[in-house]
Amino acid sequence: MEDNEIEILFVKRIMKLMEEAYQTILFYNGDNEYRKFQIVKELSSLTAELMKKKDVYERMKSIAESSKVEENNSNIDDKFKTFTMLRNVINHFPIFEKWEDVYISKDLLEWNNTKQNQIKTFFNTEKEYKYKIYLNENNAWVPKHFITIKTPKLGKYNKIYLKDIMSLDEALWTFGVIDYYLQCLGLKIDVRIMASV
Repeated sequence: MEDNEIEILFVKRIMKLMEEAYQTILFYNGDNEYRKFQIVKELSSLTAELMKKKDVYERMKSIAESSKVEENNSNIDDKFKTFTMLRNVINHFPIFEKWEDVYISKDLLEWNNTKQNQIKTFFNTEKEYKYKIYLNENNAWVPKHFITIKTPKLGKYNKIYLKDIMSLDEALWTFGVIDYYLQCLGLKIDVRIMASV
């Protein structure tokens, strides 16, 4: 199987999950939290794997650079690391059943004490990221979600709960950034969402 075929398999699965995510958030509101958490788990894994492919990452980064939120100069690489962080926390510590329970602590990081501990690196400094999500309503792009993610420095706290950084719905909406970029790369015909970082 060629690289492009594998890439398309990843993209198709991401698109399918994003479609379900939109339906779940828009029509079921706070219900079905368990399923939303499962979608975040799978999306974070798929996105992290897809972005390991250098040319995909570089193409998405190029689109991201041209769609930065005004007056927000956060490094695009750092913003993309949000998705990798979610994947690493959820996959390395599959001990949490609900989004509200997921946390990072020094003890957990010692458990996962690898040479390149990306979770530890992510929470090494305080950061703030902004994402703007648009939906297409009546053939017009309407800004619907303004998401601000503030990541505290772990050294200041015993535990950092993901729910205090972003809600479960916000986590799902941030994957709209990936969904939009994949469409910009020509990997989806019907555009549902637009995003800027």
